[in-house]
Formats: sequence, C-alpha cells, structure tokens
Amino acid sequence: MRRSVTLLATVLAVMAISAETAFAAMKYKDVYEGYWALDAISFVSDMGLIVGDASGSFKPDAPIDKFEASKILAKAAGYKYTNASIEEMTYYSRAYAKNKSLLGKLAKSRERWNASADYEISFLLEKEILVVDDLNSFVVLDDDGDWQLQTLTRQEAARFLTRLTGKVEEAQEVPLAPQFYDDWAILAENKPYVYYLRSIGVIAGTADNMFMPNGAVVRASMAMMLSKCVDDKPVQQVAYSSKSASVSKITSVSGEILEIYPSFYGLMIDSGGTATACQVAASCAIYVEGFLKTYSDLRVGMEIEGVLLNSELVELKAKPKAPEPRQRIITGAVLRDVLHVDGTSLVLEAPDGSLVSAFFATGAIISRNGELAQPEALKPGDMLSVVLDGEKLARVDAAGVRASVEGVIVEIHITAEKHAIFLAQDGSEAREYRLDKQQGAVYSLRVGMRALLSLESFEVEDLVVLDGTVTGYIKSISKDELSMVNLSISNDSGVVEQVPIHVAAVCMDALTKKPISLAELSVGMRVSVAPASAGQPASYVAIIPGL
Repeated sequence: MRRSVTLLATVLAVMAISAETAFAAMKYKDVYEGYWALDAISFVSDMGLIVGDASGSFKPDAPIDKFEASKILAKAAGYKYTNASIEEMTYYSRAYAKNKSLLGKLAKSRERWNASADYEISFLLEKEILVVDDLNSFVVLDDDGDWQLQTLTRQEAARFLTRLTGKVEEAQEVPLAPQFYDDWAILAENKPYVYYLRSIGVIAGTADNMFMPNGAVVRASMAMMLSKCVDDKPVQQVAYSSKSASVSKITSVSGEILEIYPSFYGLMIDSGGTATACQVAASCAIYVEGFLKTYSDLRVGMEIEGVLLNSELVELKAKPKAPEPRQRIITGAVLRDVLHVDGTSLVLEAPDGSLVSAFFATGAIISRNGELAQPEALKPGDMLSVVLDGEKLARVDAAGVRASVEGVIVEIHITAEKHAIFLAQDGSEAREYRLDKQQGAVYSLRVGMRALLSLESFEVEDLVVLDGTVTGYIKSISKDELSMVNLSISNDSGVVEQVPIHVAAVCMDALTKKPISLAELSVGMRVSVAPASAGQPASYVAIIPGL
C-alpha cells in the first residue's frame, strides 16, 4: 500500500511539472513546447518586461528596434506604468523635463523618431543605462537618404545590459583576449561588456564560436539575456525619499493641470507657481463641470480642486480654465480713419503702434470732450480712450488733445510723400512723427539731436531742438575713475568739446540702425550725442556718416 502511495505521489508530481511546462508553452501560440527560449520568455512575460500582443503571439523571431529596447530596459530598471508612487512620478517627470529639449531636437532633426518612448529614454539617461551618444544611432540615414529605425545589435545589447546590472567597473577588469572567431568585428568600446556577460553566462557564441556582434537582437534572445540578468536579482530601483505608510494624511490641492501622464495615471499640477505631481487613485471620483467623468476626460489647462490621501488623489473636481475677460481698455490711441461700410468702423493706432479696427457694438457710448456725441463727431487725429467688448467698441471717449514728447532723433525720412522723424523716448522704442512739409524744418535736423515735439494727435505742430546735442568727430576717448567714457569731440564749428557718456547710454549705427557697444567707438568717427537732460552725461550716441 505504501508503494502505491509513493508511486501515486510521483505520478502527480510529474503531471504537475508537465502541466506547468504545457501552460508556459501555451501562453503564446507561436512559442511551442520545447522552444529553446521557452522558460526565459515565460519569466520575462510574467514580470511584464516583454509581453505578447493582443492576438496571443510573442513573435520570438522579430528584431527589436532601439525604442522598443528602451522601454524593455526601463521596465527592467524599475520604471512603473501602474501603481507608481508620488516620489516615482516626480522622478520620471524631472528626468523628462531635464532631457525634453534634447529629445525634441532629435525628433525634429530625425524622421521616424518615436516620441512615445521619450519618458523611458529620459529615465534611462538619468540612470546612466543610456548616454546621449547612444541616441544618435536610434534613427539613421540609409544610402538613399531616408531615415530608418535601427535594430538593437548584439554588442549594443551587451553594453546596455551591463549598465543595467550596474557592473560597468567589473566589466573593465575582464581580460580582452579574443574568445570569438569574429572578435575583430566587436568595437573596442563594447568588448569589455561582451566578455563580461560571457564570463557570467549571459551571452554565448554560436556552435562555430562566432559572436556576430552586428546581428540583430530578436525578442527571444532578448528574453534569454534579460532573464539571466535579472533572475534571482532584485530589479534596480530608483532611490526615492522614504515615507511612512502607517499614518493616513488627508490634504487638499488646487491649481491648473500642467501635464497628464496616462502611462502611470498621474497629473502634474501648478499650485500657485509650485509644480506638484499627484497620482490619481483607481477609485478616485472625478467630476468635470459637476458631472461624473473619467481620467481620460481631463485636459491640460483645466482648473482643479482635489482631495489627497497620502499624496494620492481620491476626489477631483475639474473645469475648463475661465476665459480671459472679454473687455479691454485702450487709452491714448489715435483715430486714424472712420469707415462707414456695413456700419461704422474705426481704425485706431494704439500706443504700442499696432492698428486696431473695430465696429461699434449695439448701444455703444460715444463722447467727445465729455459730452455725448454721434459717430460723425469723431475725426481722424482725435486722441481716444476706448473699451473693447470682444471685437466690438462698447465705449469711445474722444478729445483733440495736445501733447508733448521729448526724445532723441534716431531716423529722418524725406520723401515726396512725407517728411518724418523717428523719435526715441527714454526707455521706449522709436516712433514715427510726421512734419509739415511746408515748414521745411526737417532739413535743419540731424540724427542724434534731442528734440521736444508739440503734437496735435501724432502730427507735429512745433519742434524745438534742445540744448546739449553735440555733433562732430571724435578726437580722443578716455575713462575717468568712475569708468565713465569721456569723448573729446570736434564739432562742425571746429570747437573741441569734452562730453561725458553715461555707461548705460544707447549707442547705435545711424546708417544700419544696429546697436553697438561703447567699446566700439574709435577716434575719427563722426558721432552725434545727446544728454537725457541739460547738464547730464550723454544718454544717446549715434555714429553717423561723415560729411
């Protein structure tokens, strides 16, 4: 009886082993029982490192390109797509932010760059499993000038897997005596990795002792090598800050969604200028504009309020960001034209020089010098203050205001159509002001003069050249104890004047309109300098053509 029990136990044990092997064989329809990499494929598949497709196929003989290899290596190094902690999410986000510019340039310069692997590549760069030079071989030009994805070669796999195991230093100590007949084809930089992995049994040559370093790595061989690297070894983990899980902490968060991370069900939220990474709990109640929604309904830019339980969102209320106010006010505009086509439209020149064209809104309020008026009372040249409601004029207040402007002349335009100067006020860009051609004042002006304009709207009614402008040739240049630049200038009357130049003076070439530095001034140049105000160092220097 005891013999029968023992025999039965043996039979059951054999049946259990056979069933386990059969299950592994049947997991993928294209990996048959007895397949050379069956156990390795089952191992990496169970770990989620390399899995099959929706059809139930593993495709063991399919070559792996370097983008797919990056995702596999990232998972083996601890990258999580689900159940990532807040610290892990922050680590991934920071790694991506650090390398985003580099990856963007590669994607722009190389067609077929697979940006879906950018987060994993960033993670591997941060972990030093990849280095920047490795990325240059992900997509390369073929002989026809077309960009092609590159498969992972056997010697490249050796390099990446050695870094994955953290044994780079040990690899550098392995003897590099030739061990394969095609040792000559292995790049010198890769030989330490190849021979280190051979020494620990991760890789091997063919029956005729060939390594074939440039041969493509297929999914089955990657499964075999990877299983030997991580089997019985803990998967590499990122060093994150420790947290106590024993105390439940409820907090709140509010702000704007900066980024959405579908791969690990996370959000990056701008909370008052501080970026906060949050994982969304699987049971999180998500409301968008008061309606129960799902994670996929969230969008970048939405405003959110959420409840955190140990840094995990358990309740979230979101709504689209409030639109910018429709109304905007423009003061100090100049009315350029009044049009009466399909309603009355005004063309305004805003203080920044831009032109704004808008129709009157229904019920718009119009005033002139404080009294209600009709559109017909508005005249080109009027100074306006307007309120725009969207694209319509809601209010227009007009006045024929006389104004004064002081600045330095940086350009003079003399054409058959107009006489004009460009005047640069302190701290602002130059603007055009038209002169009355009949007055002939433009012919007495020079670039670099400081002038005071009296305006009716933007038309010059009167122009006064201020004292202090000096035009002539530089005879000498020196600096005083305060590092102030001092110019000795021979003016057009032959009188030599000593002119101090402010260290922050605007200096430009009047011919090319390009800014230059004070250090570029030299003896013999013809210049025109002007002070900010009488008795002060010159704040503007123009290099002008010699006459």
